[in-house]
Amino acid sequence: MVLKQKYQTKESAIASYDYSDLAEGTGVVSFFGSDNMSISGPGRLYSLSKGVLYSNDINTQIVNDSSNFTKKLEKDFDVVFNQPQNLKGIVKVNITLGGRTTGGAPNSWECYVILKLKKGTTDIAEAQSETVAGGGGAADVKNSKVLQVLIDASAAITHFKPGDTLRMTVELWSRQPSGGGPHTGFAHDPRARTDVAASAGGIIEDAHSTIFQINVPFIIPTL
Repeated sequence: MVLKQKYQTKESAIASYDYSDLAEGTGVVSFFGSDNMSISGPGRLYSLSKGVLYSNDINTQIVNDSSNFTKKLEKDFDVVFNQPQNLKGIVKVNITLGGRTTGGAPNSWECYVILKLKKGTTDIAEAQSETVAGGGGAADVKNSKVLQVLIDASAAITHFKPGDTLRMTVELWSRQPSGGGPHTGFAHDPRARTDVAASAGGIIEDAHSTIFQINVPFIIPTL
């Protein structure tokens, strides 16, 4: 009697993909950016996680003090892999930029982000968002916009071994064309909580998402 050989189909290896692109042969994993207070000491840590956790803060923001676009923030959102992965394809990012006025006009602001996908500290690919603007009127007004930014990481396969870090660096570039010291920043709450009022420090409009989501394509292992 001939016994049929059983082969492991590696279903467990692809079960954690949020969705797949059969044409590209990739499985996409959605990571959510958030911040938390360090358990080993003071300071804020930024991270990526598949879990939809509450962020310590809904947004990160700065005060504008220049009439020229200046890099005002640079934050690294990290996740460490415990299994090997091969990244290749278009990384789709949803991020919401916003700002608030702190005094009466003139108080306009403009900002954009440069998103840098990295393996540890080594750049893989990057993309710049459109510019978001607001202000110009009364004090304590917040304006924001939900953006999708595409990062083309399809030029080559990037291999991650166990212990390697996938990093998304967010650079916030902003300016105040008319002065007034408005604040600008970006949201990063996986739970999508509504930001507080501008008078209490909020920068994201109530109708806009506060989620910072990164959809990363990985090559599906051959069965």
